[in-house]
Amino acid sequence: MASFLRTARCVRPALRQTITRPAVVPTPLAVYRQYASTASATAPSPTDGSSTTTTTTTTTTASPFPDEPSGPLVRTRIPGPKSKAAIDRLSTIFDTRSLNMLAHYPHSYGNYIADLDGNLLLDVYAQIASIPVGYNNPSLQLAATSPEMVSALINRPALGNFPSHDWAEVLQSGILKVAPKGLNQVLTAQAGSDANELAYKAAFMYRRQQERGGADVPFTEEEVLSAMENTAPGAPELSILSFKKGFHGRLFGSLSTTRSKPIHKLDIPAFNWPSAPFPELKYPLDAHAAENAQEEARCLAATEEIITTFPSPPQPPSSSPSNPKAATTTRLQSTSGNYARCVRSTTSSSSSTKSKPASAPQAASGPTTTGIYPPRRTS
Repeated sequence: MASFLRTARCVRPALRQTITRPAVVPTPLAVYRQYASTASATAPSPTDGSSTTTTTTTTTTASPFPDEPSGPLVRTRIPGPKSKAAIDRLSTIFDTRSLNMLAHYPHSYGNYIADLDGNLLLDVYAQIASIPVGYNNPSLQLAATSPEMVSALINRPALGNFPSHDWAEVLQSGILKVAPKGLNQVLTAQAGSDANELAYKAAFMYRRQQERGGADVPFTEEEVLSAMENTAPGAPELSILSFKKGFHGRLFGSLSTTRSKPIHKLDIPAFNWPSAPFPELKYPLDAHAAENAQEEARCLAATEEIITTFPSPPQPPSSSPSNPKAATTTRLQSTSGNYARCVRSTTSSSSSTKSKPASAPQAASGPTTTGIYPPRRTS
């Protein structure tokens, strides 16, 4: 505590100066223009035989990113000397085995991601599809420097216990505007894996409430005591049915439903939950209608068998099977509307899942979400 108070006394004068002096925040455009004007003069010329790609910039008042590059700017091998040095330094304190590129975000702009060596690359990965509106988006920067955003960030509310006075307005004017039809409430989470875990728990709790007789029926003493021992009935023997090749996250529940790559699951204990085959359709769809119908029928039969025979009654399927981590480079697997309706009908009519909520979570849903199934590709 004494150390904390000493730190606070040192910070307080600087804090007063920060509050009283006018804030000068360079806009993303100003930062990028300064960078672009000096990049050609300061970037090293290739001396290792690598090619150099130059580009021009275009200015348009209609674009949210004035002066966005019209193409990549590659001046060194990637990683270049500055990036290599920074990666070596980072590697001493952080696991960099999956590192693809050390980004320099102050110089990244719009659809282009920058590194320390003056290279600009067209980014189609979009941070696992979590930054669909571009780097240093001017509109987002205005929002990020607003009093409302500053208050939310520095006060970090525990929303379940102490939501902000304007939280209802934030939800109604934001995420609820794109809610699927018929849904008017929302539970928030920090990431896709968290959201999936929340959906799984909600499905389990809803089922047990229905079996118990309603939300107002109290827990039995047996349920309370057995839950602390991780045994039934307090910890019921239920399961989540997921589809093969699907990725739903890396937490314990979501990882148990993930079936994309062995490396995601190796060495991690998993729940004994089932997985069903998902149709692998042939394209173009019109030219393979008969084959695709047979494939969907095969998968539907397997799904129904699992739902009706699996020892731990499975909750409705966890989908979509498309791998969101590769969503920017691979075609999303899709199915016919009839397949989705049949799966829903199967889960609704089965005695093990009847009257249970359906959930269709993904760990990352891509650049845009519509609340519509099946997913649609857009150009």
